Amino acid sequence: MSLKLMLFTACLIGVSASANAQDTTQNNLIEVVVTANKISQKQMATGKVVTVINAQQIQESSGRTISELLNTQAGVYINGANNSPGTNLDIYFRGAGSGKTLIVLDGVPVYDPSRIDNSFDLNSISLSMVERIEILKGGQSTLWGSDAIAGVIQIFTKKNSLKPFSANLNYALGTYTTENFNVGINGKKDKIGYSLRYNAQSSKGFSSAIDSIGTKNYDDDGFKQHNLGFTLDYDVFKNAQVSLFSNYSKYTNDIDAGAYVDDKDYSAENNNRINGLIYRHTIGKLKYQLSASYQTTERQYTDDSADISSSFYKYAHSNYTGKSLVLESFGSLVINKHISLVGGLQYLKSKTQQSYFSTDGFFPFSTTLSEDSSHTQQGAVYGSILFSDLSNFNLEIGSRLNFHSFYGNNATFTFNHSYRVDDFTKLFFNFSTAYKTPALYQLFDGYSGNRNLKPERSNNVEIGFETGTLNKSSTFRLVGFSRHISNLITSNSSFVYVNGEVQNDYGFEVEANAQLNTWGSIATNLAYVDGEGTQDGLKVNNLYRRPNLILNTELIFKLSKRITIKPSFKFVSNRNGSPYDAPPIKLAKYYLIDLYSSVQLLKRATLFLNCHNLTSQQYMDISGYNTKSFNFMTGFAIQL
Repeated sequence: MSLKLMLFTACLIGVSASANAQDTTQNNLIEVVVTANKISQKQMATGKVVTVINAQQIQESSGRTISELLNTQAGVYINGANNSPGTNLDIYFRGAGSGKTLIVLDGVPVYDPSRIDNSFDLNSISLSMVERIEILKGGQSTLWGSDAIAGVIQIFTKKNSLKPFSANLNYALGTYTTENFNVGINGKKDKIGYSLRYNAQSSKGFSSAIDSIGTKNYDDDGFKQHNLGFTLDYDVFKNAQVSLFSNYSKYTNDIDAGAYVDDKDYSAENNNRINGLIYRHTIGKLKYQLSASYQTTERQYTDDSADISSSFYKYAHSNYTGKSLVLESFGSLVINKHISLVGGLQYLKSKTQQSYFSTDGFFPFSTTLSEDSSHTQQGAVYGSILFSDLSNFNLEIGSRLNFHSFYGNNATFTFNHSYRVDDFTKLFFNFSTAYKTPALYQLFDGYSGNRNLKPERSNNVEIGFETGTLNKSSTFRLVGFSRHISNLITSNSSFVYVNGEVQNDYGFEVEANAQLNTWGSIATNLAYVDGEGTQDGLKVNNLYRRPNLILNTELIFKLSKRITIKPSFKFVSNRNGSPYDAPPIKLAKYYLIDLYSSVQLLKRATLFLNCHNLTSQQYMDISGYNTKSFNFMTGFAIQL
């Protein structure tokens, strides 16, 4: 019997047994508390479209990366999530381009100013260190700032428990000689709470580039990572708390020279540090928060001379450093049971230092971009007024004014409206404007930079409804959306960044969870997006690498209180290859079948097996690069 068949059989053990437990892993749209408006409120009390991935869903995704988990959510498509470990991840949220989704970590917006699109590297976060994720859709710049054109992904790391001491330990191993180890301790004693988390991952990996020649001598591209995080809370007095936090990530990975081209000595190193402080204070109906965070990222790429894969150089080394300082003062005030105010001030300073050197053995070439000249500052004032349950109506009206050191001022507006039909059903309509500031590279690069760039701006519309059943066992949500982006930043024929293009996208999403009698439940989502842009005055279908249609379906069988089995299915439609792909071919549709199973041996110990791509589908998300064939991770989790 083959290893694949043995693992598949192990995953299916007990499927014929009678399931009698109720599912508890699906989001309950009625009771879920979200922070879409920067204050805690029930999801039924806001018109914003929010999806929550809770702690149990994260636990039942053991063996996955955070990008693989996010890829199962409606409207989220992360290109590179299924490629070799350490691959650059492009978040195409509702079809928007990379860099148009804001990542927020523990309430702090995070960026990488050294990247062309300013986006944060999700490879820097280990899923085993995450407690909860909120996916906030639509233009959200009024409260959250730049880059929130398509939406916001809020990631909350694991925090301290109420007990003096708790600990958790996770270990997994699997295909490609992959290992994942995670340990954490946390607790609270008197006025002090603490949480310390460490994660280590390694993988032999597989060749990033596809061996189209069939010589079979492409080497494996490995991956190693260490993550360390801590949080220290101190109750200054009854209604005031100070929190110190720090997250550090370092990973190295091997990469290839390009599409279909191997390289045996091309490597990358990525370092990411986030340090900060948050002060929270409650005075009656006023809640106030002051936060400060400092983020540094450093990326290094080295292509040595032992294996010459480029006709232009024998050796190349590049270094990219980005630094961000974020200061924010935020508050909320409850006027009465129907009216609340939220607002704040934000200051953001970013800078980057970049260098490149290469030589063919005779003629060296180098370029630099200094942080002394490559930096910007931003300030913003924002506020919203929230009306809750006014004859079953909920309404948010808000605005933001942003001040930028180069392009000047820009403003956004938000109008979120919902009507509660009954305790389980609401209708909603949202209109918002959002923006993305030019990245530092786009402004200051010596060849392609343009200091006259203006921010990209979007107009966003959402309309839909969501409902649930009386016993809260089933939920359903249907959303239609459109997005118009103006001042789109692209390269002209001289390869200089300019404004001027426009992009129009539209689509819909369906999300449904249902209890199937007493033996299990089903969760499914379907997302459709389409659109076109203008290029040199002509309309073009430019949703490159982005599928029009994605379907995710997951069955959940609770065979007993201790045994869980979750088969899942994913379908991804055709995609247009990027003009920069080699060659720019049309990427074929594909499907994936996964299977997760777990057994709770003791009260606080669980064994799991997570199988992916059971049928070993061969497909490409990026032209010329491999994706994962059948693979698995198996291990245990212990909570003390």
